Amino acid sequence: MSLLARRCLDRSHQLEGYVETWQIDHKEAMQVCDLEELVKECLELAPLLRRAWGGATDVSFDENVKNESLFVGEELIRVAINRAALAFRKISRLIETSEQAGYAIANAEKFRDAVRDMEALEKEAENECAPLNTQQMDEALADYKRGDFKLAGDMLRELQGSGASSD
Repeated sequence: MSLLARRCLDRSHQLEGYVETWQIDHKEAMQVCDLEELVKECLELAPLLRRAWGGATDVSFDENVKNESLFVGEELIRVAINRAALAFRKISRLIETSEQAGYAIANAEKFRDAVRDMEALEKEAENECAPLNTQQMDEALADYKRGDFKLAGDMLRELQGSGASSD
C-alpha cells in the first residue's frame, strides 16, 4: 500500500473518530442545555407552588369560607407538590451526573436551594391536617340530635372491660 493510500486511510479513520466524538459531545451538550431549561422551569415552579399552598391553607383556616371545593383545591395543590418534588429529585440526580462529567449547569446552586424549599414544602403538605368531611360531620350531628351516641366515659369503661354505667 502506498504511503498516500495509508495516509488517506488513517486520516479518514481519524475523521470518523472526530465525527463520533463530536456527535457524543454535541449530544451531551444538548442534554446540558435541556437540563438547564428544566432547572429554569423548577426555579419558576417552586415559588408558584409555595404561593399556591400558602393561599390554600390560608383559606382553609378562614371560618367564613365553607366551600368544599376549596378543600379539593388544596388536595390538588398537595398532589402537584408531591409530583414536583419527585421531578426535582430526578433533576437533581441528572445535575449531579452532569457535573461529575465535567459540565457546569447554569443556576445549579439556586436549584439546590429550590430543592430544599420543595422538600420543606412537601413535608409541610404531608403534615397538614386532612380536610374536614362535612358529610360525616352532618351525619354525626344528626346522630347526636337523635340521641344515638355514647358518652366518652361509657365508651372508655367498655373498652377497659368494666362495663358501661349511666351517670
